[in-house]
Amino acid sequence: MARITAHDLRAKALRVFALLLGGLMLGACATTSDDYAPSPIDKEADFAIYVARIVDMDFIELPPCPEDHICLSALFDLTLEPVETVAGHPGVGRQTFRVLQHSAYRDDIALLAHVRRDGDGKWQLIGRRVVSLNVCISADAQKDMGDLNATDSRWFLENDGEDGEACLSRSYRVHNGADR
Repeated sequence: MARITAHDLRAKALRVFALLLGGLMLGACATTSDDYAPSPIDKEADFAIYVARIVDMDFIELPPCPEDHICLSALFDLTLEPVETVAGHPGVGRQTFRVLQHSAYRDDIALLAHVRRDGDGKWQLIGRRVVSLNVCISADAQKDMGDLNATDSRWFLENDGEDGEACLSRSYRVHNGADR
């Protein structure tokens, strides 16, 4: 029997998440017209929405800050590599974008990226969010977990769901090792 590694499980979970997200996006794009059926993957599209791994994130500089302000952002070059296309153009490839944000991402975090081609055909980063997993389970499970937030678990108890359910979340991680 083949051995399943943690990396294999993470990769499979990432693919399942991307497929579910793609299905949700398809449902959101549905219209009542019989002559229009959008395709989530389109080689002619001028946009792409995809799950990406962070290849590199280099600090560039602190932007100018007026003397009477408190500035917490810095400029970074963020290099992303697509893992799974959710919608739009499937051939974005590895891209580097200049971003302004408070601090660098951890290099094992997966991002959902939205890019669009500019007038010169170059990909521009429109938006990005950390991919996170959220799940709610029974109230009995919450009793068994105790104070989960005080442990070394990667999961966090967010809030009570409907009927006292325990809702958990965590950021999705991807392996960035050179060997994979």
